[in-house]
Amino acid sequence: SGFAYLMGYPDKSPTICGTGFTDAIAGTNGVIAVMFAMLYRQLTGTGQYIDLSQVEASTSLIGDAIADYSVNKHIQTRRANEHPYMAPHGYYRCKGDEMWVGIAVASDDEWASFCKAIGEPAWTQEGKYSDTLQRWQNRKELDGQVEEWTSQHDHNEVMNILQKAGVAAGPYFTSVELLNDPHLKERGVFQYVERAVAGRQPYLVPTIPMRLSDVSVTISQPAPLLGEHNGYILGKILGMSESEIQDLEKEHIIGSSPLFT
Repeated sequence: SGFAYLMGYPDKSPTICGTGFTDAIAGTNGVIAVMFAMLYRQLTGTGQYIDLSQVEASTSLIGDAIADYSVNKHIQTRRANEHPYMAPHGYYRCKGDEMWVGIAVASDDEWASFCKAIGEPAWTQEGKYSDTLQRWQNRKELDGQVEEWTSQHDHNEVMNILQKAGVAAGPYFTSVELLNDPHLKERGVFQYVERAVAGRQPYLVPTIPMRLSDVSVTISQPAPLLGEHNGYILGKILGMSESEIQDLEKEHIIGSSPLFT
């Protein structure tokens, strides 16, 4: 999709994300496509043919890069945590082992708030940081100055200091911190689910990232196993005979185990 090409550092090869989030993006696009197809059927009585590619679904995540090339013929490349015009912008080391915080300063007003929040050390008054362009041009040195301050504080402490000042900041959480974060708990981001292949002990999974006014949106059952509902969908809903379903299995069109491992 081109997404990995944009991930990583300018002087290194493209980086593949460790989380398969394009699986989720494709699945979400698929659900939306089916919902629109069902709505279309209700309105017209006619079905729809859905052609869904995971690559195309993932491409929707880099619309700015595609538009940049379409309009300006400019091919965006990897820039790590840098931003085209914001500075400071990136992840900065904090107290502790591999503890980080993300900070983004988008305007001169936010810069003034940032400087005040960290105690207005002498370097913040230097001319090379006086406006957005100057800060961006001197971003490497600026990042070092910012990290000198963040490294003296806990990542949650940095977040609280800067957010109270109106500056965008958020800690890089470990998995344990995510599961125990009070805000995420209050929002119900994670939900306990049982799944046979993972043992009957309930385990936490991210729930559906949306809230509807009149419907409770939660996970009602675990993700299906491969081919788990073939009989129900093909037989009960589509009306295929048992022999027809067996023929599909013999021809390896459907099945409950992978053809290749």
